[in-house]
Amino acid sequence: MKNLIIVVEAILYLTGASSLEELDEETLCRFERLESLPVLINCCSRNSLKESGLVSAYQAASLIEYRERTGAILSETELGLIDGFTPETARALMPFISLESESTPGLNTKKHSRSELTMNGGFRKSDGTGESASARYSYDNRTCSVNAGFKYNGKADGSVCATFSGRNAIRLVVLGDYNLSYGQGASLWSGFTLNGVPTVDAIYRKPSGISRSVSSSRGNKYRGLAASFATGRFTEDIFYSYMELAGGNIGFSGKSFNMDLTAYKGSKGWGLGLSGRGTLHKTDIFGEAAYTADGLNIIAGTVWNIAYKVKCAGRVSKGKDGYSLAAGAQYKYYSLTAEYRNEFLKIILSGRQPLTSEKAAVQSVLELKTSARKQGRWKTEIRIDSRNSWNGLELNARADILWNKSVASLGYIEAGYRRDRLYAYLRGTLFLIDSWDDRIYVYERDVPSSFNVPAYHGRGWNASIVLRWKNLYLRAATTQYPSGSKRPKAELKMQYKLVW
Repeated sequence: MKNLIIVVEAILYLTGASSLEELDEETLCRFERLESLPVLINCCSRNSLKESGLVSAYQAASLIEYRERTGAILSETELGLIDGFTPETARALMPFISLESESTPGLNTKKHSRSELTMNGGFRKSDGTGESASARYSYDNRTCSVNAGFKYNGKADGSVCATFSGRNAIRLVVLGDYNLSYGQGASLWSGFTLNGVPTVDAIYRKPSGISRSVSSSRGNKYRGLAASFATGRFTEDIFYSYMELAGGNIGFSGKSFNMDLTAYKGSKGWGLGLSGRGTLHKTDIFGEAAYTADGLNIIAGTVWNIAYKVKCAGRVSKGKDGYSLAAGAQYKYYSLTAEYRNEFLKIILSGRQPLTSEKAAVQSVLELKTSARKQGRWKTEIRIDSRNSWNGLELNARADILWNKSVASLGYIEAGYRRDRLYAYLRGTLFLIDSWDDRIYVYERDVPSSFNVPAYHGRGWNASIVLRWKNLYLRAATTQYPSGSKRPKAELKMQYKLVW
């Protein structure tokens, strides 16, 4: 069983986020899928590597070239030595990849297929009373996948897609809901994107091209048909979404650079974007120029990998909202980032204690955020997280203090036990937040494939319990306001998941 703390740290590293609160439902569902059905990096195509969202186009091309030249990758250490990778990147990838190859003795291909049926039911009582329900079916193997989900929580929502992944000229075909992400987001980007630059790794975005839907929510996905083809070092994508979008992308991957051209016709008009990334010694240079209905958008930046766990990066962009600047530096487990956009300055300083081992893991995080608009009030937040696990036992805690209109504070303690197909977590939270402008967001544990980040406001406490026994999951929570300033809240949610 993988250590949960190590998995969380890997997700944060690969996405460039500093906390789970900055992610979205689609991203967490994608990593949940990858954890249960890892990418076979010794067998899959360049497009499959890119579509997974785990690596950049340059890293995918570098890995394929290394594999063709030397054969299968046999260890985490070897992966970390490939051009474009580092030991830290290799370690973060390990929960979501497999080093098995087609030459592995006794390789069982059935092990790399998975069917899953999930059914949810819930009840929530707050300012109003409401029921919620959802159902999702997914099937995934090396070649084909199906994802179909429906949810109701006051309003109906759903997502469905079927995909085919090939290893020859036809690399990927998606029918249904899909995301598009090219370049640095100046021309076309419908998938997940971070709000700002919480870490140095967030300064450069990793485009995945066409990617399938893996959640039960449509969100801002396109719905239609998309396909990706490969011809030598070239890739060709085409996509169509009824009454929304029609276009394509052509990309080229060289030994030390990659570039692509995107053209499309959307509901707001035409769009054209040219992007690229190149590596020279220890320096990566990236950029994109795009013309859309919003006008000319330009992004340029660089990442300088000075030494192991020592890097600095910068990015400048110009769009319809004017200029923006972002810069950051990392030294081992400490980082500093700053971003200026629309007369708004945000600075983040963070430090993370290194993890120990698979059996016992201790992780402490100290993060300082401060931001202000021009001639406005400074908003400063200090957050301390502590995550500890040993032999199945877990103890997690947070202290969060924010200065803005007033002083706001929040803290929680969570204890849990996790073993195979059984776990139990109990969390207690206290909060003193008088102004809505000082609200504090907290990621809360929930049943699988559910994203729960409430905004705490007022004075009160919350208690929640999350249980799993085999295929059955349960979450129960209540929020109370002793002063009577707000109505109490209660929630009960159950899920049954059948996997075969």
